[in-house]
Amino acid sequence: MRILTPLLFASLVWMGCDSSSSGDESLPSRFRVVLDIDGLQPMSNAFQYQLWARSDNGFVGSDPFNVGADGRFINPQGQVISKTLSMQTNVANATALFLVINGKGDSPVVPSNKRLLAGSVSGGTVALRLSHVEAMGVDFSAASGQFMVATPTDSDPANERSGIWFGTRSSADASFEPSVDLPELPSEWIYEGFVTLADGTTLRTGTFTRADRVDGAALFFNGDSPSVPGEDFLVNAPDGVSFPVDLSGATVFITAELIDDDNELSPSSVRVLSGTVPTGADASAPLALQPPSPLLSGTATLN
Repeated sequence: MRILTPLLFASLVWMGCDSSSSGDESLPSRFRVVLDIDGLQPMSNAFQYQLWARSDNGFVGSDPFNVGADGRFINPQGQVISKTLSMQTNVANATALFLVINGKGDSPVVPSNKRLLAGSVSGGTVALRLSHVEAMGVDFSAASGQFMVATPTDSDPANERSGIWFGTRSSADASFEPSVDLPELPSEWIYEGFVTLADGTTLRTGTFTRADRVDGAALFFNGDSPSVPGEDFLVNAPDGVSFPVDLSGATVFITAELIDDDNELSPSSVRVLSGTVPTGADASAPLALQPPSPLLSGTATLN
């Protein structure tokens, strides 16, 4: 997960797509990589994506890019661009391709240590995975868990479906026990819980590194929190939302987030567990969390 040496840096020029983009059509086809990744989320606050190729001679990186709300790639000026990257040097002999996230302090001429997806080059098509050693390096396929709807931070029995907790308990008076099994993340990343309401509004539940500890936020409640991550949605409702809220039909999920990304309202591309609150959910019943199928992945084709 750290930058390797020696380094050979070269910038990439995006080949054209649409009238808004420009490129060099004269480059040999072996200098081009077609990037196909479903599920990349738009980055904000100066965060961007960048693709790198590693070979025995060093590294070659693309121009930074982002993803628009419609899923199409855009350049730093917001113009729609092609998913085909034009490389200045031959990448046919690269040993690996990897996608990184550049933060505010990262240089586009040095590979960021915020690795996302990667794959070994063997043939014309490279499978990009989170678990690759050049990527995040985490296998989320065995992640599992349960959650409950409950409001343990207040004493009103009428609003029990206005809270989400990543724990289970045997009765309303019992303590919560941890109920999610997640792999350890690299130092640049942290877990965070989210709830997307039936109307599409997404609310945070807080960041955490351990399932048996209080998470890093108490955004919407005033009482004492149980010793598991979660949130009661009772006070300080954001604009357009009224608390308490019936979470029936809501999607509950856990992501891996960059620690230094201050875009707190938008979940990252790395969704690791997800579940749904059934209509009229019983506050005493554990509800399943499962890894999404598929996990964030993609391909890079040497064209």
